[in-house]
Amino acid sequence: MLTVAFVILGAAVLLGSVLAVLYLRTEGAVPAPWPLAALHGLVAVGGLFCLALALRGPLRGVSTVARASPASEIQKRGRTYNIDSKNRPFGFNS
Repeated sequence: MLTVAFVILGAAVLLGSVLAVLYLRTEGAVPAPWPLAALHGLVAVGGLFCLALALRGPLRGVSTVARASPASEIQKRGRTYNIDSKNRPFGFNS
């Protein structure tokens, strides 16, 4: 499905490039015919729809900043830091 989405999006890009070349001609430039412009838009929307179906949303199990802070991630993983008698991590000389 992912390959199909990229092929459809590639076709939309190719059609858009053709429309741009037609519009940017130096002599007698006219706007693209509306059926071609509509086809370009529909192909692009179809490709994005296929891409959304193929990717099925965000990855599962990946924490985001809104749900978990870095401090809570450290606590979950059980990491501890070595602290000297003055409550400073080892390696700090000041």
